[in-house]
Amino acid sequence: MTVEESWVDAMRATALAKLLLTERGDIEIIDEPPGRGYDLLVRVHTAESAVIPEFAVEVKGTRGRITTRKLRDWLTGMRAPKSAKEWPLCLFVFQVESRKGMYCWLQEPVVVKDTAMIRSVWEPRSLSGNHDRSNLLLPPLSPLDERALDAIVSRVIAWTQTFQRRLDHQVRAS
Repeated sequence: MTVEESWVDAMRATALAKLLLTERGDIEIIDEPPGRGYDLLVRVHTAESAVIPEFAVEVKGTRGRITTRKLRDWLTGMRAPKSAKEWPLCLFVFQVESRKGMYCWLQEPVVVKDTAMIRSVWEPRSLSGNHDRSNLLLPPLSPLDERALDAIVSRVIAWTQTFQRRLDHQVRAS
């Protein structure tokens, strides 16, 4: 693949991600400058939360099939973005010719016993804890469509609300 093809694939994938995201009326997309470690910051405007739920999206595009090898190559070249360590981060991957999208969580929002946590692929026993690149623990890729986006947004809202409740409780307790 030439540099131009790679740039075109990246631009098309970003356009496909924005198209999918903006089909929801409650989402605002902020393009992030290069070097942030992710491509898009997504804000979810909802009356349910005092704090605006946000998640970051890294976008990749490819021609041909989205394979485990491509996913492994992308993830071994990535590092946890310092500016996004505290909030959810998804990888959106598009097969640009068919416009088929897949996604996985790189920093997954998890709620356990009223505590909001981030499960990162860069944690020990995951990508960063394993120096043998042939044995990387890869997050599963799932189809990316309106239904998946609804699930992503619902999860981010629930995580944000739990996080906010915990902060409110800590402030009242001090």
